[in-house]
Amino acid sequence: MKLRTFASLAALALSGTGVSLAQEVSLGTPTPRLRPAVVRAANPETVTTVYTGPASSPTVMTTEGEIRLPRSTTVTSKAPKVIASGGPNEIHLPRQTSYGGPILQVQDGVLPPTRPMPLPGGGMSGQPQPMPAGPSNYSPSAPVIIHEGHPYEGGAILDGNNGACFDNACRPRIWGSVDYLLLFSKRANTPPLVTSSPAGTPIPASGVLGLPGTSVLLGGSAGDLSYGGISGLRATLGFWLPGQQDVLGFEATGFATEDKLQSYQFRSNANGSPILARPFVSVANGQENSLLVTSDLPGLVGGVDTTLNLRVWGAEGNTLVNLGDLAYSRNTLLLGVRYFDLHETLTMTQTSYLPLVDQGSLISDAFSARTQFAGAQIGLRKSFNLTDRLTAEMTGKIALGVSHHNVGIRGTTTAFTSNGPFQVARGGLLALQSNMGTTTRNDFGFLPELELKLGYRVTDNLTVFAGGNFMYLSNVVRAGDQIDRNIDLRNLPSSVQFNPNANAAAPVRRVVDTDYWLTGGNFGMQLKY
Repeated sequence: MKLRTFASLAALALSGTGVSLAQEVSLGTPTPRLRPAVVRAANPETVTTVYTGPASSPTVMTTEGEIRLPRSTTVTSKAPKVIASGGPNEIHLPRQTSYGGPILQVQDGVLPPTRPMPLPGGGMSGQPQPMPAGPSNYSPSAPVIIHEGHPYEGGAILDGNNGACFDNACRPRIWGSVDYLLLFSKRANTPPLVTSSPAGTPIPASGVLGLPGTSVLLGGSAGDLSYGGISGLRATLGFWLPGQQDVLGFEATGFATEDKLQSYQFRSNANGSPILARPFVSVANGQENSLLVTSDLPGLVGGVDTTLNLRVWGAEGNTLVNLGDLAYSRNTLLLGVRYFDLHETLTMTQTSYLPLVDQGSLISDAFSARTQFAGAQIGLRKSFNLTDRLTAEMTGKIALGVSHHNVGIRGTTTAFTSNGPFQVARGGLLALQSNMGTTTRNDFGFLPELELKLGYRVTDNLTVFAGGNFMYLSNVVRAGDQIDRNIDLRNLPSSVQFNPNANAAAPVRRVVDTDYWLTGGNFGMQLKY
């Protein structure tokens, strides 16, 4: 990774008597909100580390071989980066610090000559001084090795052991997260499914759309069908490739929602009130008609149950390419593949029973619609450090690919008495022989997604976060859109005109697509190692 210099060097003095070899000179604008740097001497038992900060920063000293620089430290490139005895020599720079300038080597416990550097109050310093001897395994010519600052995951690291990391300040290589999703889906659209009429309405006019007194109880003008809040879970696992200095990595994400079930029930009392019907259009004359479910005039009792079920899940895998680290942010390019699966079913079950003749019918229609999208994806992620612990992340992605649609329709009619069923026929009301079966189709589709996330770093390894996202798919199939209200009575088993050999063409089998969106909020936690 290319190393950039926007800040500089603290002059550190390592001496048994605590005499400063050099002093820091602040030449640039202080960089706020940076995590403290950590400098460890090679032999903390015999070496005292002394730091003299700029006039605006406090002086921090420790005899434990460790020092934490003020978070607003500004360093210049006119002095040595590290002055230390023995090996490994290690320094942790502030989180947003990039490195520039020469790297010193310690030779035989004596610092090489350094160029004089100006002091804040004038004068010069930087003359070579003897240093305490290092440990027995010290390599005199071991260079101080630097790792560039990581703007999102942790501070930079310098060490004298071929870049090895020695503590938790090392940048995480692996991360995983899990979060709870509360989502809201685009409402289901259906034609009028259930109607009602006032008591005493004649049977031919009961529940017929367009006639006085008829009201829609479900679907159509009564409003689309909503699922409300949908719960889900999402899991993510990612890693940076070894030896790539956070340049190249991989991340996989998967999510799934609950099986969201919405039920609508309409029942009559023992007298057949209220009047319930299921509307359709008769192709014989092109006029509105209805199939009676309950009525108070003949005492027809029963009801109709409608069930909607929705399940959504998806997965994606992306290669991560670090485009560069800025002062308080990182840009990451995402290149990968994506899969999205939406499955919706609509089932209507009608029960009608006439006690006077001890006969009834059970009519069922079921519509299944599934869209499976697969495509290539590109995206950009912008990560920010707002404070020492507060982070923000914005990710935008778009996938281009193929939407595979699958529509299934089935229906049955069962005649029964109080002693049980005695006749079963293929076809219900809206699902008849002319449109029953399975139909598939492929379309081009695109899926963009935008996600915003705000995080709080509890520890170096644990972050909790909350956010929101919006997802859109250009074309899907929904169960209610596959309903054709045009009915040929010769196809209808409950009609006196029923003729299974008529080869009637209505309703027709079709695949109707529409767009779809899914949005909501999330909260969870991330662990990194």
